[in-house]
Amino acid sequence: MFTKSRIPGWHWVLQRVSGLMLVVGMIGHFLVLHYTPLFTEGGVKTYESTAARFVNGGFFWFLFDAMILMAAVYHGLQGTYNIIVDYNPKSSTRKTLAWFLWILGIATCILGFVLLGKFIGEYKPAL
Repeated sequence: MFTKSRIPGWHWVLQRVSGLMLVVGMIGHFLVLHYTPLFTEGGVKTYESTAARFVNGGFFWFLFDAMILMAAVYHGLQGTYNIIVDYNPKSSTRKTLAWFLWILGIATCILGFVLLGKFIGEYKPAL
């Protein structure tokens, strides 16, 4: 990511794949979580309904949300890198930018995984 590849066009392909993952993932997200009463409490999204979704759906919802997160981070940061590289900066600037975007992407994914992990095992229904 963000550097020259040994396989020409690899980043172009990954940009399209991550975009397709985002489209499919967001359609699934909106259909299941916003337009069905299955994962809401009285039609309202709450912390408890989200935690219940993770408990009842098991590891699937964690993976689903994690895949959307990783696709969004890759797609956004790779797109940002491509736009800046179009302006043909110096090689040192390009390398510094690539390292910065790598660190930002990894930190964002770690934070996202930690936050998603907080929902697993959190749901305790009211008695």
